[in-house]
Amino acid sequence: MPKSAPPALCFHRAKNLFYVRICGRAYYLGADPAQARRAYFELLAETHGGTTPPPTRASDVTVLEVFSHFVGWAEGYYATNPATWQAMKTGFAPFLEMYGEMPAASFGPKALKAYRAGLVDGTLRGDGARALARKTVNQRIREIVRVFKFAASEEMLPPSVAQALAMVEPLRMGRSAAREPRPVKPVAWGDVEATLPFLPRPVRGLVLLAWHTGARIGELTPMRPRDIDRSSAVWEYRPPSHKNAWRGQDRVILIGPQGQEVLRAALMRARGGDPVFSPRDVYAERSERATVHRRPDQKPNPRKTERTINAEYAPNDITRAIARAVEQANAERERSGLPTIPRWTIHQVRHSFATRCRAAFGSIELARAALGHAHTDATAIYAEADKALAATVAAKIG
Repeated sequence: MPKSAPPALCFHRAKNLFYVRICGRAYYLGADPAQARRAYFELLAETHGGTTPPPTRASDVTVLEVFSHFVGWAEGYYATNPATWQAMKTGFAPFLEMYGEMPAASFGPKALKAYRAGLVDGTLRGDGARALARKTVNQRIREIVRVFKFAASEEMLPPSVAQALAMVEPLRMGRSAAREPRPVKPVAWGDVEATLPFLPRPVRGLVLLAWHTGARIGELTPMRPRDIDRSSAVWEYRPPSHKNAWRGQDRVILIGPQGQEVLRAALMRARGGDPVFSPRDVYAERSERATVHRRPDQKPNPRKTERTINAEYAPNDITRAIARAVEQANAERERSGLPTIPRWTIHQVRHSFATRCRAAFGSIELARAALGHAHTDATAIYAEADKALAATVAAKIG
């Protein structure tokens, strides 16, 4: 076995579990072969990345080794934008499962197109999952090509490999079998209001603060009391990291009276260095609502585990919490004979803020400043035309 070969995926018969041993430590990956293999590649990308020297001959380099080397570099490069990096790693998993052991120099445009076809028809996702939208497919392919470009820049592969992959044309609207993504629409306040009672307290606070500020959820989740400047009538919050930090842009989120009311209640409950809206507050809320409490002399619960709760929410946590709350709200509304509300996401709240801002002040420039965009072109995606204003124009001059 060459020194650069990755550790093997093994099976422990006694425990009926797959595992991989890295640097003397065994990582157990479950009993299902497909899930274990997927977890194996993800683990190698996280723990083995950048530590394996590339083989001397380009023909010996596997696709997995190329991606492992890229991960070791990208962990630092994307440090200011962890959400983007996490999305990229998620997209790498099915690709490595298919082509990880293949010589990287042999991977060409036809193989890339075959992989893309699997993303388009949904066969690579399994479990009846919906096929990816055209824009997402193009993004996944660009990320894969970028990894091969990086390998060429590190002299792991000849430049011709990356150049050939870059020749693959992206999917065009109406000219492929890929489905088109549904445009993100603003969410109505009535739908948000109907969902709020079914959200955990910290998530409820995050949703309300996003509604009043238009901030991205990834900017609000790490907010700590020390990050908020409350010295003036309008509070200022500078996120520790944000989407355009790598461009050298500053980001200041201004919080008015309604957002301040949401924050005051949360700041009263904030603990130590935890974020203002922490998952740990969920258990405090449950304790406050409980009608029966443990006695001071009661013996410890034998089912208690070493499981810990993160101090900070991830954006995906908020997405799942809202989806569950909408389901619970609709179940309650059906029992009461009320119409159900559509599913919505936290990203739609930002669209709602932009639309309300543009409708209230009649200026896309004000919406641009509030959303933190560098150009109004980006704001136009969020701020939809107000139908009431358009109807007034049509009635007078149409």
